[in-house]
Formats: sequence, structure tokens, C-alpha cells
Amino acid sequence: TPQRKKSAITIQIQGGESNSQEKFIGLETLTVQCLATNMQNLSKNFVNAGIINEFPQIFSNTELDTSKITIICKDNDFSGCMQLLISALIFTDINPTVADEILYEMKRKDRLLSKDSSFQMYSKAMASIYKNTKYQKIFSREKPLLENIDFESIKTSYATLLDASRYKIFCASNLSFEQVFNITKQH
Repeated sequence: TPQRKKSAITIQIQGGESNSQEKFIGLETLTVQCLATNMQNLSKNFVNAGIINEFPQIFSNTELDTSKITIICKDNDFSGCMQLLISALIFTDINPTVADEILYEMKRKDRLLSKDSSFQMYSKAMASIYKNTKYQKIFSREKPLLENIDFESIKTSYATLLDASRYKIFCASNLSFEQVFNITKQH
């Protein structure tokens, strides 16, 4: 059987977890995961409309200074997935139910980690290493993750994703450079 040819589109978002306010450490992760979930949900409409043929795989990750969302699709869905990416960024809004589900899962993981002695030692070491830097707040948090967060704060954070200066787009594909460039330029 012939191998499937796949493409990957990664958007890198400047800011990362260091972009979160001290009282809302984890908000950048929550916001990026909501955007990735919106992309996944929107992909259903794109498949039903015939814009893309198969559901893409969509992953998100937030680090200290950057966040990334990666879309993996078949080469012949590359153009449709670029359209999916742009549509999700510009036309989707945050859904309270989706935000609540992601927040619940983040808090569950945080509760488990906070009881782990290895994680406690790691956090203390990192807080010490990053003392007096913008990263210290991430590792020296005393309160539970996103305690007392309100939906308005989540919506405000989601709106910051509309700032195009925060983005870099990386593409890997079996398509030629000219094809990728022309598709990217169209969108």
C-alpha cells in the first residue's frame, strides 16, 4: 500500500505561560487549548462541507515563552486546513462549556501534580533558578491553578489571540515550496 503523504502546519504564539497574569497562572494554556478545541470542532463543518476530506489531528502545547498548535493533515487537505486555521482564529469565539471542561481537566491534573513530591521539588528548584524573573511566578504559585477565574477573564485572554504580531507559521509538507507558498499567500 502506498504511504499517505501528510502535511503539518504549526502556529507558534509568542507569550506562553509567562504571558499569564500572576493571579491567573495557566490562563495562556487554557486559552490556547480552547482555540485548538475550536479548530477541532470547526473541522467537522469543513469535512461536512467538503473543504477537507479527513479530520486533521490537532495538538496544542504551552511552554514558558511560546505556545504551539499543530495541525497534521493529508497533503490534499493542506489548503483546507490553512482555511480552517484562519477561520478558527478570526471567526470562532470561546464557548463557556468548552472552557469549563478544559479548566476542569487542568485543575484535576494540577491537584494530582501538587501532591507529587518530585513535582514539588522541581517547582521549588525552578522558582529558585528563576528568582526575580518573569518565570518565577509560574513556579512559586501558592494557590490552586486558576482559582477564582471568571469567564470574562477567559474571554479577554482569548481575544488577545487576535493579535497577528504574536504568530509565526511553520509548514512541512510533501508539496513543493511554490505550492505551499501560494496556498499560504491565499489565506
